[in-house]
Amino acid sequence: LGRVAAPQKIVTNYHSGGSILSVSTLLKNYMPPSEVLVTINHLKALGIQIAAQLQSAYPGIKEIGLDIAMDQHLDMWLLEVNTLPSIAVFKLFPDKSIYRKIHRYAVAYGRVKARKSPYSTRNKQSTRA
Repeated sequence: LGRVAAPQKIVTNYHSGGSILSVSTLLKNYMPPSEVLVTINHLKALGIQIAAQLQSAYPGIKEIGLDIAMDQHLDMWLLEVNTLPSIAVFKLFPDKSIYRKIHRYAVAYGRVKARKSPYSTRNKQSTRA
């Protein structure tokens, strides 16, 4: 996801007035479509390289979130690596498939508990005496 600071601010956090957009939506305002695809692929490759490096140093690491800034020349700067990144902001996108995928992964390795469906028969108490 991409974040943009509110006018006259430098902090991009959602709770500080920043906007959250898909990366492609954000980048298309600054570069032609052909460059957007190249940049997204570069970001993916960068994520894989950083994850591999961290995995070698910290074998138990399960997930990471990268905070990458782009300057006025569109050069990328790694600001921070989060080992327990928040996934809640992915709920804000109309397409919930990304959130569901991240959540399933977090459940699979034990970071979060699986949500129980309110329609599950396991959640309903028996009325028998």
